[in-house]
Order: sequence, then structure tokens, then C-alpha cells
Amino acid sequence: MLFWRHGFEGVSVAYLTEALGVAPASLYAAFGSKADLYKEALELYLRRVKVQATYTLETDRPIRETVGELLKSAVLSVTDDEAGIRGCMISVSMLFHAPDKAALAEHVEQLRRDWQTRIASRLQRATDVGELPASPGADAWACYLVSLMQGMGIQARDGTSRDALMVVARLGFTTMFGPPGAFDQFV
Repeated sequence: MLFWRHGFEGVSVAYLTEALGVAPASLYAAFGSKADLYKEALELYLRRVKVQATYTLETDRPIRETVGELLKSAVLSVTDDEAGIRGCMISVSMLFHAPDKAALAEHVEQLRRDWQTRIASRLQRATDVGELPASPGADAWACYLVSLMQGMGIQARDGTSRDALMVVARLGFTTMFGPPGAFDQFV
């Protein structure tokens, strides 16, 4: 949670060893480097919060239901106060970094691209069966949805309420599919 709260650059090895109650040598022996520990933290985060979203994308429900559930899940995830930290660790991770951390930043960027690709793939399946029009296209809609979800994550981090973000999700759904009444079944 230290990395989620403070980012990679904001967490020193001294801070990590103090929080974990281990000596630096033990930290390096267990994880190899701070960057490797960070990657493990990202993977743990992904396993924790992306299960529902992954399930949602892999179902063959109508695309309206899939997108509605995806947006609802995003709001619930970024406003989950159980961890004491709001927002999405992946969305805000490594946006700014020291030049010597470019490879680590690329790893995180790839995680974000992979997520968008998975969404685009599901939207393309919907386009192929006529659930979505061919224009503007699955890639454009995926970019839109990821931008919306990342923005909601930042808003949540800044304290925006779950109710307010559900309104934003409803607006996003309406942009894709028309009247918001259909979204309300997911809230």
C-alpha cells in the first residue's frame, strides 16, 4: 500500500524496510530490488481489483450490460475505502519518473495498454455481431472508456464521492448508448 499511496519515487528503501520491519539486505534478498518489489506490488494490486472487471469483459452478455457493469465496477473499485486509499494504482503509477526508471515506467505503461487492448477486443466482438456501430470503432471506444475510468480514479483520489462518480459513469454510458435509464439497472 505504500507504493499505491506514495508512488514508486515517493517510497525510499529506508521507508520500505521500516514499514516491513526488515533490514535492507533482507529486502534485496527477497525481491532483488525496489523496482522488482514494485512490480510485485502492481501484480498483487491487479489480482485484487481487476477480477471483477476481467470477468465482466470475458462474458458474452450484451455489450450494453458489459459496459454498464464495467463502469459501475470501476466506480466501486476506485471509491473502495477499505484499503484507506482511493483511486487506481495503475492509472496514476509512474506518470512521472526519473530517467533511470524508464524501463519500469514502460512496464506500467504496458499494463495500461494491455487493459485498453482487452476492452477493445471485447468491443470489437460486439461490433462484429452488430451490437455497436463500426464507427468510431472499438479502439476509439476503448480509449474513451479507459480515459473515463482513469479520470474517475483520479477524481476519487482527490475525494470525489462515489455518488458523483456514478453520475459520471452514467454520462459515459449515455454517450455510448443513449438514454441513461438502461445504466440504472447496474447501479
